[in-house]
Amino acid sequence: MAFIKVSFGALREQHDALGGVGGVWDELLVQLDEAVAPLRATWDGEASQAYEQRRAEWLSAADELRDVLRQVRQRSTTIQDNYGRAAGSAVRLWGGGGAVGGSDAGDFEIALDDVRLTVREIADIQARLLDAVEVASAELRGITGMAGPDSCLARWRDGYDVCRGPVADAVAEVVSVLGDVSMALKDTGNTFAEAEEASGGGPVDRIPFPGVKVDYVLTWPPTTGGPGKEAVVPDEVTRYWPNAWEERLHAAADTWSALARALADANTAATQDVLAMVDNNSGAVFSVIRDYWSGLCSGDICAQDAPFDRTYAAVQAMSSACRSLAMAIEWQRARVEDAVALAGAVLESIEPFTAVLDTFLTRGLSRTAAVVAAALAVGLDVLPDDRYLTRIEEAVELLPSRHLDALGRFTASGGPGGSEATTLSEVKDVVGGELAGKWNQVHGPHPRPDQIHIPPERVTHILDGDKTGGGHRAGSNNKKSHFPAGWTDETTISKIESVARNPDSIEPNHHGRWKATGTRDGVLIEVIVNPDGTIRTAWPVSGPGVRPQVK
Repeated sequence: MAFIKVSFGALREQHDALGGVGGVWDELLVQLDEAVAPLRATWDGEASQAYEQRRAEWLSAADELRDVLRQVRQRSTTIQDNYGRAAGSAVRLWGGGGAVGGSDAGDFEIALDDVRLTVREIADIQARLLDAVEVASAELRGITGMAGPDSCLARWRDGYDVCRGPVADAVAEVVSVLGDVSMALKDTGNTFAEAEEASGGGPVDRIPFPGVKVDYVLTWPPTTGGPGKEAVVPDEVTRYWPNAWEERLHAAADTWSALARALADANTAATQDVLAMVDNNSGAVFSVIRDYWSGLCSGDICAQDAPFDRTYAAVQAMSSACRSLAMAIEWQRARVEDAVALAGAVLESIEPFTAVLDTFLTRGLSRTAAVVAAALAVGLDVLPDDRYLTRIEEAVELLPSRHLDALGRFTASGGPGGSEATTLSEVKDVVGGELAGKWNQVHGPHPRPDQIHIPPERVTHILDGDKTGGGHRAGSNNKKSHFPAGWTDETTISKIESVARNPDSIEPNHHGRWKATGTRDGVLIEVIVNPDGTIRTAWPVSGPGVRPQVK
């Protein structure tokens, strides 16, 4: 395990001690000259010459040793500089004091493998959340017009349609910030690793690119207005019949609720991982990381001032608002159906309307006469009175409108990592660092991990296939190997890019290309990377859910 421990107090003490040694020697020589002066005055001839020669040798040796000590002291200064720059850069990376640097950043102890593990864990949490978000987004895009054209529901429709965009953007920002945090942890660890190497600590394995997504964008759910559903009551009472799709509202509520659970799970898991890493290490940067994370989320979704918690609350509110409106619609419809049934019961006792009742029950002719007769006899309790309107208003109040301003500030704020370029340039002044991993072991020209990506046309080739081959999406009608059926297109592309950027092994391929191989979620994937970093193709080899190539 790479363990880096630095005490600036000890370094300063060593530095100061080295600086005083030369002065001590000068004092000793002066004292020696004073002590032997009376005796020296009696010397002449060879004795005097021998003493002067010996004294000159002492002075020469002292000068040589002074030069060595000057170099050692300079190295001590460089070591303090390296570690101080690393500590200061890491603190700034997380939004800490911009002036912090040198020994002002304080002593630190870092178990680099703890940081490495947390980078991977946060990346995995993002991948799981991203899968849940993609599923929810697809489901919500398929639920259209759920609040229909009913004028009584206009306030709810308007409120939902205003909230849907900011809430979707906040969910996307949670995904992006998790990626930013994973990247910032990677840069933090590598900053200290570079300083350790530059200070003579020997080679230190860098933390590789974690394959995360940043700047993620989520498509907004559709608006809620649209054609209503066909009424199942007589035409004369349809104006009291809520013209909306309660089953679609329930479906939307279920989807928003599932997304809220995924956000809560990510919140809890990421908090546990980050705080465990902070507890296992010490130094100013880890205090700043703790403060940053505490301002981001609570870990138990109970602090609505924290952006992750507020996003969860907003998503859960979208679910509750959909559910509440669906239940209000069901309640009003039950009233209308009960009133119509009561009208029919009254008609059974009114002569000579038996024939009219028969036609009413079969929705034939003369329904108006039947309904009007029943209404005169018992009165239809179907008007959208205060009870129904109150239920609609309660559903409106459940919408997360109160969160929108704070969600907007969160979406605009971004995650950590804004000082990454400054951090790397400051450290590289001494180190000349570079992204590590298997790509760093490749000799000669080759793409850097941050250059590797899949162009849109190669996405089509890999998933759908074209005249040159490809077509590895589950269910494709070909003999090629297929990725697991449970992987969305976004998941598949993410795993391919992750393997290409951080493979388990790399070997040369035809025409200057490279074959990168790695395992993600148990699936062995091979990727062909062009010299410029574009991905040419990729396919699954084996693993859970993989359909092998048909011979």
